[in-house]
Amino acid sequence: MADDMGWADVGHHSDHILTQTSTHWPPMASSGALLTGRHPMHLGFQNIALLPFMATGFPLHFKLLPQYLKHYNYATHIVGKWHLGFMNREYTPTYRGFDSHVGYWTNRQFYFNHTNCDPYDRVGCGYDFRHNMDVITNASGVYSTHYFTDRCLHIIDLGYIFSKLSYFVITSDEHNTSEPLFLYMPHQAIHVSANKLPVEAPQEYIDMFAYIESDMRRGLAAAAYSMDESIGAVVERLHSRQMLENSIIIFMSDNGGTTGTHFANGGSNWPLRGMKMEYYEGGIRVPAFIWSPLLNKSGYVSDAMIHVTDILPTILDAVHNSTGILNEQFIYVH
Repeated sequence: MADDMGWADVGHHSDHILTQTSTHWPPMASSGALLTGRHPMHLGFQNIALLPFMATGFPLHFKLLPQYLKHYNYATHIVGKWHLGFMNREYTPTYRGFDSHVGYWTNRQFYFNHTNCDPYDRVGCGYDFRHNMDVITNASGVYSTHYFTDRCLHIIDLGYIFSKLSYFVITSDEHNTSEPLFLYMPHQAIHVSANKLPVEAPQEYIDMFAYIESDMRRGLAAAAYSMDESIGAVVERLHSRQMLENSIIIFMSDNGGTTGTHFANGGSNWPLRGMKMEYYEGGIRVPAFIWSPLLNKSGYVSDAMIHVTDILPTILDAVHNSTGILNEQFIYVH
């Protein structure tokens, strides 16, 4: 899941962004709606996102997708942004169905030093980068997209040392390929950095887009390219481990890009009207695709209306059809 990726922030909708995503649907997106299959209106988060100083979290009585998948003996991992609350440990990922989490709990942060600075000056700045309940102390200076990519490759590889970087250690929560795997990767990219600053990216990626006049747009393009590179690396590793032929890959953004505001990330929703936090198409229609060799029909653009809440029941239906497992407690009522 990309963060705040606008309609014109992918290569096939823009003449200066280098990505390779290939089809679309228009969802009203949020991670809570994705993981529960319920509309944000029924979750209590239809008006505002969780902020770090809020003593609340995503309601505990809602069952999340990894908890459903545990009934089918799935290993479940999240790599990246959580943003569903951390007021106590029961609200954090590993208490809500995930076997492991590497990433951050809050809404935004700097891409390299992993601190979140509250733009409203209520709580100041704080470091937020974690492995499960533990703080990661050796990630400062490492670009978050690169860190998240390495983590995903380690999960897939069951301990095979892929990265040339030295900050990662082998742990017991890498994936055993004899088990089915749910790997949820909510990227930090291409969200604005902490303290209302532009999207960050390594300089070598920014230099690739010297033809873009806007500094803000150039940084976004670089971050989007890095994310595209990350997705490619994960797909290639699934292929090398003979897991790709039995996989379903879903890509989407959580909402449209932010344009013309003090939280602007350089995104573009052209030719759609509106932006993030608005109900015009620019705020709710996003780049997305579903890919799998298991699909009966592929290589086409669907004109159907697909909502983010459709993803959970669709995944569970596919899993049920492949396993034959059926139990009343697994039945999802939409």
